[in-house]
Amino acid sequence: MNGVFDLQGEPGVPVYEQLVRHIKGLIVKGLLRPGDRLPSVRDLSAQVLANPNTVMKAYQELERQGVIATYPGKGTFVAERPPAGEERMQKLRSRLDVLVLEAAFWGVEEAAFQRWVAEAYRRVRGMAPDGRPEPAGAAATSDREGKAGRAEKAARGEARGAEADGGRDGDAGSGRRSEGL
Repeated sequence: MNGVFDLQGEPGVPVYEQLVRHIKGLIVKGLLRPGDRLPSVRDLSAQVLANPNTVMKAYQELERQGVIATYPGKGTFVAERPPAGEERMQKLRSRLDVLVLEAAFWGVEEAAFQRWVAEAYRRVRGMAPDGRPEPAGAAATSDREGKAGRAEKAARGEARGAEADGGRDGDAGSGRRSEGL
């Protein structure tokens, strides 16, 4: 699954938050499943051209949320997804209320908003607008384009995470690249 961790870059969104969202998205799409091993902090930071501390922060947040589990000396793995409790559902509903309020304030019709929600849901699940799974080549093309763009930036010295931390990323893992990622 090389290229799975290519970030597109969301202006104004911290890289660690982009990683958290991206990893959750991979789980939702079924590209990562419970028990799958994630790359080490060092390996993932090299893949996404981010500081290892940034990747560590994303992993810590995912672990806090129960999305992943880290086992010293073994690595970091996708955790079994626990059922969402009532508190989590209430938080989601509250966040949705804020979006609905904003949409209504700006004159977005209910039908249009519902269409946006349906489109967004299909998009995060990796489905085409008609509800069918995205063609496998669609993601691969953008992955290659993303890598090429970052490689050009790196060559010009513009890559994120250019500030090295001496190679100490705080990962107690073996440093081996995970199988299949």
